[in-house]
Amino acid sequence: MKTEPSITQQIAQMAQVSSLLGGGISLTEEHLTETEEGYRYEMFVPGLSPEAYRIRIKDQRLYISTQFAADLPTAGGLDTEAAIAPAVVRTYPIPDFVDAQRIEARFANGRLHIFAPFNGHSPRPDREVDIQLY
Repeated sequence: MKTEPSITQQIAQMAQVSSLLGGGISLTEEHLTETEEGYRYEMFVPGLSPEAYRIRIKDQRLYISTQFAADLPTAGGLDTEAAIAPAVVRTYPIPDFVDAQRIEARFANGRLHIFAPFNGHSPRPDREVDIQLY
């Protein structure tokens, strides 16, 4: 018995969607570093294009999300972008010492890079804290 290539492709796509919705097998890589100028964040999600990423700032929070779209088999062929699933959703608070208006992002070498610059206020005021005795 010979299997049609389109059926094999449809099964593979369904397995990919099922794997993703069930937790997937590829791990998201994330790195956060602090420099003198601000925070640098890097994210790598295997297999996602730059168009799959969305970055939003709302209520002093940075929202990073990705979407995975897959064609699902139907009786008449493939239903384009019938399945859209969030692959990654991250939320980070934006501290007062970060300039939210100057946060910038770029996508290079398969990785999302975000830079959140400090606004000039000391991120960690160094001081001794006195202990009150009662």
